[in-house]
Amino acid sequence: MPPSPTEYPDLLRELITSWQAPGSQISIEPRNRSATTGIVVFCLTSHVYTLAQAVQALYDADHTVASVPLVRQMIECAVTAMWTELAGEAGSQILLHQQSRSVRTAYQEFVSAGMPADVSTVRRMTEEIDESFDGSGPTRAAATHFERLCAEVAGCDFAYAMYRTASAISHASMSVADLYLDQRDIADPTETPFVVSTSPAEYAPDSWLGMALLMTMHATSAWSRVDTTHKDEAKMRALQDRFGTAYDAQFTPAGLERQTQRERELLHWRGTEQ
Repeated sequence: MPPSPTEYPDLLRELITSWQAPGSQISIEPRNRSATTGIVVFCLTSHVYTLAQAVQALYDADHTVASVPLVRQMIECAVTAMWTELAGEAGSQILLHQQSRSVRTAYQEFVSAGMPADVSTVRRMTEEIDESFDGSGPTRAAATHFERLCAEVAGCDFAYAMYRTASAISHASMSVADLYLDQRDIADPTETPFVVSTSPAEYAPDSWLGMALLMTMHATSAWSRVDTTHKDEAKMRALQDRFGTAYDAQFTPAGLERQTQRERELLHWRGTEQ
C-alpha cells in the first residue's frame, strides 16, 4: 500500500537524517562510468538533499508556495542525476561542456555590461574564455533541454509535467498574482470581483512535499547504483516498491537511440582531441 500523505514528512526526514549520517568516502561503481560521472551523480544528489531540507522547513512553517521553486529544482537535479547515471561518461562530458558554455555566456554578459571597467581585465577575460571554450562538444546528441532529458528516461514524463506546473509560479506571472486574489460574488457590476490578500492561497502542500520525497528517492537510488557499497539499495528498493515506482532507471527507446549516438560520437571526439 502506498504511503499516505501524512507519512510524507517523516519519510523525508528519515532520508535526510540517513544521508547526513557519518559514512564512508565516495566509492564509485566502475561499470560504464568514469570518476566524473560518479562525482556528478553524488553532487546532484547532495543538492537534492540540501533543497529537501529547505522544502521540509517551509512545509513545517506552512509556506508551501515558497517551496515550489525549490521542488522544481529538486526535480531537475534528481532527473539529471538519473540521466547521468544511465549516460555514463558521455553524459558527464555533455554536462561539463554545457557548464563551460554557461560560464562563457555569463562572462560575456558581464563584459557587455561594462564590468570590469578596465580594458586590460576585459582583454584577459576574453582570452581566457576563448581558450577554455571553442564551441565544440563531445556529441550533437546532447539533451540540452530538460524536456528532452526527461523524454530519455523512462517514467519521467510525470516529473516533467510537475516541473512545468511548478514553473508557473517559479517566475513572475499571472499564476503568481492569482495566488493573492480571492474571487467573490458581487451584486454591483461596478465593484471588483476580487479581494486581494497579503498571503498566498494554499497550493496543494501534500502534493509538493510528496514530489520532493519522490525526487529524493530517485536521486538516492541513482547514487546507490553508482556507489560500490550500495548501502542504500535495500532501503530504496523497499521505498520505491511502496510507491509503486522502479528502483532501476532505464532509457526510453528514444533515449537509448540517442545514447548510442552519444557514445559513438564521444569516441570520435576523443580521437580528434588526441
